[in-house]
Amino acid sequence: MLKEEKKEMQENLLKLYKKGIFNSAYIVIFGSNEPAERIVSWLLEKDITPEAMIDNNKLKHGMSYKGIPVESPEKILSKMHDNAVILVASKYYNEMVQQLEVMGYKEEKHIYRIVNMAKGSTSSVTENTFTEKEIEIRKGWDIYKKIIARHGKGIRLFICPFPALGDVYLVGKYLDLYCKKKNINSYLVTVASGACMEVLSMFGINQTEKLSKEESDSLVQCLIFAGLEECNAEILHHRFPYTAGTGVLGNYKNLCFSCHYKYSLFDMDRECTGKIPERQSDAAYIDSLFQKNGLIKGKTVIISPYANTSSNLPESFWIKLAREYADKGYTVCTNSCGDEEPAITGTKALTFPIKAAIQAVEAAGTFIGLRSGLCDVISSAKAEKIIIYPDRVYQGGRYIDFYSLRNMGLCMDVEEKVADSRFQGEVSYV
Repeated sequence: MLKEEKKEMQENLLKLYKKGIFNSAYIVIFGSNEPAERIVSWLLEKDITPEAMIDNNKLKHGMSYKGIPVESPEKILSKMHDNAVILVASKYYNEMVQQLEVMGYKEEKHIYRIVNMAKGSTSSVTENTFTEKEIEIRKGWDIYKKIIARHGKGIRLFICPFPALGDVYLVGKYLDLYCKKKNINSYLVTVASGACMEVLSMFGINQTEKLSKEESDSLVQCLIFAGLEECNAEILHHRFPYTAGTGVLGNYKNLCFSCHYKYSLFDMDRECTGKIPERQSDAAYIDSLFQKNGLIKGKTVIISPYANTSSNLPESFWIKLAREYADKGYTVCTNSCGDEEPAITGTKALTFPIKAAIQAVEAAGTFIGLRSGLCDVISSAKAEKIIIYPDRVYQGGRYIDFYSLRNMGLCMDVEEKVADSRFQGEVSYV
C-alpha cells in the first residue's frame, strides 16, 4: 500500500471506531491481502477481534492471520447477521458490494469501504465522476505540455506511476536494452519519488524527472485518454492501462513479478538477464558511515522490518532476532527512515541513500528484511541475505513464488523464508 492509502485507511477506521460502529458487531474483513491484514492488526491493537476474513479464492480458505481465519463469504455470511460490519479495502469494491447485497447486506449499514484502492479505474458514468475526470485529465495535459516544452516533441516519455523501488528497479534492468531494440535514442523517465530516481541512476539512467504522486496520477489519466501512441509515451507498469489485464496472470504457469516487466512491458527474450546495477565507488562514504555509527565491517546486521507491500511482523520478533545476533557479537541496525520507521528496540537507526545500499549491505555482511523494494535494490550485494515473505496466496499460487528473488532471477545466494503468521505475536518459518 502507498503511504497515502495507509493514512486514509487509518483515518476511516478511526472514524468508525469513534462512532461506536464496532461495538457488539459481527466484524468481517472482505479480502485476504495486505490491506486486509493491516485492518486486522489495527483492530487487534484496539482489543477488537474480527470474526473472520473472507475471500473468494478457494486457495486461501483454511488459512489465518494472527489467529483470524480465512473462509468463504458463504460460510461466514450466508446466515444473515443484522449486526454485521463488513470492512473492504480492495480495488474490486463494487464487485464485492454486489456479491454482498445479494446476500442481504447493505452499504453504510453493513458494508464500509475503508480505503479506495481503485482511484485510477473508476467505472462510474455519473456527471460528477465525468467532471472530476475531466479536471484531472486537463491537469495532466498541462503537465505533459510543460514536459514536452522542456525536452522537445521527439522525446519518448516513460512513466513510472508508483513510488515503488522494486518496480523501478526492474525498469532499470531492461529499459536501455528495450530502447536499443526499438531504436529509441531520446527519452525521459518520470518517477514519483527521489528514491526512485536514485534507483535508476544505479543503472546509469539519469534522464529522469520527479513528479509528485498527484502529478503522476493526472499525467497517467491524461495519456490514457489522449492516446499513448499519439503522445509518444509508455506507462511502465503491467496494470496500465487498466484493461490490459496482465496483472491477473501472477503465478500462472510460473510467471513471476519480473516476467510482467521482462515480457509484457519490454518484450525481452527468455535468455535476456537484464542489466546489473553499477556498483558505487564511494568507499570513503561507507567508511565514514560505519565509523560515525561505531559499526564494524563484517560484524553488522542491517534489518529492514518495514515494507509497503507486506504487513509488518510483531516487534517482538525483531527484538528477539536482534538479541540473538548481539549475543553472537554483532551490532544490529534498523534501516530507518525517521519517525515513521523507528529503530527496533535494541538496535541502532541507520540511514543511507538508496544508491549506497549495495555497498552498505556488503560492508555490514548481513541483511535481514521483509520482502520490499529494498530487497530488489540490494539483491546483487555480496553478503548474507535473508528475506522474509508473508504467508499469503497471490492469484493462483503463493506470494513467495511470485516475488521470490530467486524466481525473478535477481540472485541465487539468498535465503528465503515464509513467516507463518497463524500464531499471534510469534513467527515460525515454514
